[in-house]
Amino acid sequence: MKATKDYNLNTSLKNYIDPRVYADWGQRIDFDWKMYYSKSLQRRFAWVEKEINAAGLSGQ
Repeated sequence: MKATKDYNLNTSLKNYIDPRVYADWGQRIDFDWKMYYSKSLQRRFAWVEKEINAAGLSGQ
């Protein structure tokens, strides 16, 4: 059996992908951006939702 590597998606979500990108995209297609993130990352990125609500972005 060939050994394969397991990749941790949370590492990419936490370190490389700006959560505002997912939040903006999610609003455009009416999808909850938090579905991509674990509970711990949702708490870490709670500022994103506050920022979007404060800016009044409508996703258009």
